[in-house]
Amino acid sequence: MINSLDLNKSEEIEGKAPAAEQGVRYQECAIKAGNWLVNNQVRKPFDANHGRFLYARLIKGGWDGYSTNWTTGFGAIAMLSLHRLTGDEKYLEAAQYAVRYIKSLQRLDSRDSHSFGAIVEETPQTEWIHPRDGLSAAWGLLCYGRYTGDADSIERAVLYARWMLKNAYRRDWVLATVKLGPSGRDTDITQASCQGGAILFLHDLFKETHEVKFQDAALAMSDYYVRTFLHDDGEITIVYDDIHGGKFEDPASLKKFPFDWREMHKINDDFSGVAMIESYEQFGREIYRERLKAYVKWVLDKQNADGGFMQPELEVGSATASIFLSRYLSIAQPGEVEVLSLAIQRALDHLVDLQISSDDPALNGAFPGMNSSCLHGHGEWINLRVTGYSIFALLMQTGNSLFPLSDKIIEKSRVSIP
Repeated sequence: MINSLDLNKSEEIEGKAPAAEQGVRYQECAIKAGNWLVNNQVRKPFDANHGRFLYARLIKGGWDGYSTNWTTGFGAIAMLSLHRLTGDEKYLEAAQYAVRYIKSLQRLDSRDSHSFGAIVEETPQTEWIHPRDGLSAAWGLLCYGRYTGDADSIERAVLYARWMLKNAYRRDWVLATVKLGPSGRDTDITQASCQGGAILFLHDLFKETHEVKFQDAALAMSDYYVRTFLHDDGEITIVYDDIHGGKFEDPASLKKFPFDWREMHKINDDFSGVAMIESYEQFGREIYRERLKAYVKWVLDKQNADGGFMQPELEVGSATASIFLSRYLSIAQPGEVEVLSLAIQRALDHLVDLQISSDDPALNGAFPGMNSSCLHGHGEWINLRVTGYSIFALLMQTGNSLFPLSDKIIEKSRVSIP
């Protein structure tokens, strides 16, 4: 599997530093981003938010909330990746705090089969969950457990997956929202393409447990994804009405799923593309490769001259497209590699240029992105989504990112915790 560019090659983009120097620069920027997470993590043992990260902030001033289940999970993986790179214990400690917060969100009351194993959205008192979000939190547990040897974290990730397939899985797809108590949001059966990232998590769980139901669900979801969401022209249908058989186009639905949010999820596909690469490697279905190749073309067509993506630019694309294209190199044809490598380097160089430098620790090292309502930030907001994904994208290039989960990297890097 190729998860990174060959930084020893002499090819370079005109006006840019050689690739080896870029690799060092990418690592330095990832460390700077990781320090933003550490510096803005809640570290108050008597505060129930202990372990959460800052989620979003208006650059001109204005704090706007802590990380939820999914952003805390990906924040933990980012911290572990930086610990692997640097050996600095502050990153491992930050991951420990984040994981403890995630564990506080998990329902483990065996008297309630409807919620047993679920990881609720925001606080321990929350009574609802977006299952795709809870899944990212469980991914954080799985990575932490494998990296540190913490069996409890792995068991909790498995419990979450079992809960999801029992209570939040319908017609070969994951539900949008599940209500878990009287004050919770109503259950929502809306199907969205971003839920396709669950396929990759199921692959990871199958490798960990060898429970066939995880592999069976990954296959069923993969077939459904190419049948429903990823089309032969490479474009993704973001929201699908599986009851009436079509896209959501009515005014109420368009308000619920605003244009900015839908456009963002075309380039930030929540790792559905990476999931389908894994599915192609595991199941060998040629239609997966054909649709992936079409999506690669669509992504490259959306890259701007400066290396960013979409119009107006959605900053997260420079990270997520880089992750997808880097992973796609493992199945690329020889004639595709050079074009892909140049596109990845252009995206990453642009991403580095976006990083915030400031004397304010609440800003320094973060990356701009959408606002806290998932509307276009127009360069005025920073958020954890883009910053965490940027750490993965940057560290993939030197083989140090733990996401997408890599058996080889994790086994080689495993540490022991007290």
